[in-house]
Amino acid sequence: MNSVKSLSMIAAISFALAACTSSKNEDKNSEAVAQTESLNSENVHCENVEVISIPETQDTPAVKMKYETIIDSVRSASKDGVVEKIADKGTKVFKVYMQNKDGEYQLSSSQDSTFESEEAKTVTTLENGDVKEVGTVKVSSASGSEPQLTENSYDQISRSKDGVKKIIYKLVNGVEVPVYDFETTEQDVDGVKTITTLLKTPYVQESNGVKSSIESSQSTCTISKK
Repeated sequence: MNSVKSLSMIAAISFALAACTSSKNEDKNSEAVAQTESLNSENVHCENVEVISIPETQDTPAVKMKYETIIDSVRSASKDGVVEKIADKGTKVFKVYMQNKDGEYQLSSSQDSTFESEEAKTVTTLENGDVKEVGTVKVSSASGSEPQLTENSYDQISRSKDGVKKIIYKLVNGVEVPVYDFETTEQDVDGVKTITTLLKTPYVQESNGVKSSIESSQSTCTISKK
């Protein structure tokens, strides 16, 4: 997983978990008019740590790595009718650690970058209580070279039970993607919201013919008013 993918993942997690602004029901005449509701800016701080292992092959030894990503951004949000719009602008630090023979992790590389993200989504509660989100996410990032632009659409369904949220179905750019065993919890203390997403079951993924095992992953974001 490269730094852009890690950024996109964390951005997607933090965006998908952003607090929804509910608008009051108006009479039928006013429903036809899209009302835009602006929200106060928020400070967002996210830390993500993943441990990944790649098995030995004929040409390469086994490798175990730790990815650490730290994001600080300012978020603004608004609601235009049923469409929620979220924009983030901030910095990202992406570090790669390699495990040595003694089992200790040593810093291998570090990269600083800036990014801007935009998301527009609609949120619908289904009859069974599940929540469906449909939207698009645009991310522009730069780290001293040419800016990298990504744009993805998504359609996902999540289910909450006893304060724990899990994604149970997801499409990205119209293609169904695997849903792994992540659980998300949320706390709000003195106006500071903490959102934690934890991988409960390790899984294996393949990219360019190389298989890797994601052994652990935890993302923690704190969101506070400016």
